[in-house]
Amino acid sequence: KQAEQALIEAKEAAETTARLKSEFLTTISHEIRTPIHGVLGMTELLQTTTLDDKQQRYATNIQRSGERLLRIVNDILDFSNIVTGNLHLEHTAFSPRELLFELSHDCREQAQHKQLKFSLIIENALPERVLGDRDRLRQVLANLLGNAVKFTNQGSIELFVRQEQNSADNTAGTETLYFSVKDTGVGIPPELQSLIFDSFVQADGSLTRSQQGAGLGLAICQQLVELMGGQLRVDSQPGTGS
Repeated sequence: KQAEQALIEAKEAAETTARLKSEFLTTISHEIRTPIHGVLGMTELLQTTTLDDKQQRYATNIQRSGERLLRIVNDILDFSNIVTGNLHLEHTAFSPRELLFELSHDCREQAQHKQLKFSLIIENALPERVLGDRDRLRQVLANLLGNAVKFTNQGSIELFVRQEQNSADNTAGTETLYFSVKDTGVGIPPELQSLIFDSFVQADGSLTRSQQGAGLGLAICQQLVELMGGQLRVDSQPGTGS
């Protein structure tokens, strides 16, 4: 009985600690976001004034650093909400084709900066409208595409999508879409592939340290995909791509 009671108390203590940590992260994230938005807003105004080339570069660097910091804070907030069960998906109608074209436009611009080829492949006819969380789906795909561009120095990035036909997992009135992001980047060693979806983990610290980030992006993506009833997995070969 004493051992059982000790286990119960230890479990409750661990849950309380986890909840307090999550609440702390949420509070800090909200507090940090406000001044970041202020910095970004003032930087945007600054860029509308007359600046010489050096000043323009300074302002651009401030903007990019602020945007990077905001992404990290947003990741921490999302992760905290997932841990506490406070992240809920929206269910609104949207066009998957429009979303794909929007993502493709953004990724193509990023790829061109590194002289990479980008292609969007839609294998079959997609539904005109689907019901789901457009913003969260966009977040997942944008993260995967961003990683592909980030860790590819030459070659190509491909976004592939198809509607699954007669899927056994489909229930009445639902559609299953399959998305794949493929790159010709550095790849991930087999022994690290099972770790990349863990929180605060980066597949190769020596490589990703220069790329900036909290190591939460893929962990959040996996949780979001699972909330959508899907699966996220990786297939990669070092030196070949992912």
